[in-house]
Amino acid sequence: MRPDAATTSGAVDCPRIVREGGQCVFCAAGQHAWMASHAQVPRPLVLDDSIRIYFATRGQPDGAGQFVSRIGFIDVARDDPRHVLAVSKRPALDAGGLGSFDAFGVMPAYALRRGNEIWMYYTGWNRCIDVPYTTAIGLAVSGDEGVTFQRRSVGPLLGRTPDEPYLCNGPWLLRVGETWHMWYASATAWLATDDKPECRYVIMHAESDDLLHWRRDGRGCVPTVLPEECQNAPAVLEVDGRYHMWFCYRQAIDFRNADRGYRLAHASSDDLATWRRQDGPLASLGSRGTWDAEMQCYPAVLDLDGQRYLFYCGNHFGRDGFGVVSLEWIPNTPRTLTTSQQGVCVT
Repeated sequence: MRPDAATTSGAVDCPRIVREGGQCVFCAAGQHAWMASHAQVPRPLVLDDSIRIYFATRGQPDGAGQFVSRIGFIDVARDDPRHVLAVSKRPALDAGGLGSFDAFGVMPAYALRRGNEIWMYYTGWNRCIDVPYTTAIGLAVSGDEGVTFQRRSVGPLLGRTPDEPYLCNGPWLLRVGETWHMWYASATAWLATDDKPECRYVIMHAESDDLLHWRRDGRGCVPTVLPEECQNAPAVLEVDGRYHMWFCYRQAIDFRNADRGYRLAHASSDDLATWRRQDGPLASLGSRGTWDAEMQCYPAVLDLDGQRYLFYCGNHFGRDGFGVVSLEWIPNTPRTLTTSQQGVCVT
């Protein structure tokens, strides 16, 4: 199956955001030397009596102002993900070794159980000369219920190809029948600016029978609405026979601000091939000075115990933390979303 077609027309089942409370219950800012700032890319894993939420966090910058990211986690109550139960004391996965694809940082992407193990697909970062960075997708495995992970290989699971020559990151997985599907961001160009080059990437699709060897389509599968649009962090859930994708998008250039930075978006599909874009914002922006007033990015969805949750990051790519909202559904609504006004910050 190739996701060749995409459209922004037609009625779709729309998620309604239910936003309750406004308490910041966790702050990723100085608990440990390696957890000095940021809680980026929240990715949930369901445990027996709690939810473990992995995220990327940064230590102090080096002399050149550069950061290294590591993966930590918090455990939250299964019946109330605003209630933090524990914070990881050490990284679940540290940056890679000298010369490796993830030597300058790792970010979680998707965690799943495989027998007695937990597998985590993650994004690895490295620095470059002509452009600021490159990324690839790695796989790490845990035998201690996801407290620590070891790389399955030194090299990436997915990297550059002749059809995708720049970078890839942020995979999300879904099993449909006997086939595993992966959606991820892949770069289509580096754009020159007056400052440093900026990368443009879109969401692409791959399939696998064994979670290790992936057949990649090599083309964007979700329509864009901006002339130079960046798409990132797809999260896909099946609801009553229809597939729903949450992701974030922004301008490719001059995006580190409230006007052109990341916002959440939604698309749906009946066949995993044609995706209908939902352009309305999934969550109303917070009032001035709040944790998500300027940016909303890196969504993750979780269907659990009769509830559907959406986790996402706020301002400055997660510097101000990540939050959680509940989702309801409005059947066959033509391009309309309803939101309430107050967010829950898990910072």
